[in-house]
Amino acid sequence: MAALIEKELGQTVRLERGRPGQFQVLVDGQAVIGKQPTSFLRRLLGDSGLPEENQVIELLRNQMRGPASGSS
Repeated sequence: MAALIEKELGQTVRLERGRPGQFQVLVDGQAVIGKQPTSFLRRLLGDSGLPEENQVIELLRNQMRGPASGSS
């Protein structure tokens, strides 16, 4: 994921060790997206709770653009 962010967005990524199974993307110290809790049944069905790569990239792109202009 770090390599993809650097490639797609041209931003430097710093990896930090967290708890086992933890995944969060932070921008300026604020969590933007992370691993969502999943039920036992969803895990059995293959849902890891991790966001899709394209979802992370799009969210970071929007974060970099800042607030939408013209919104009230």
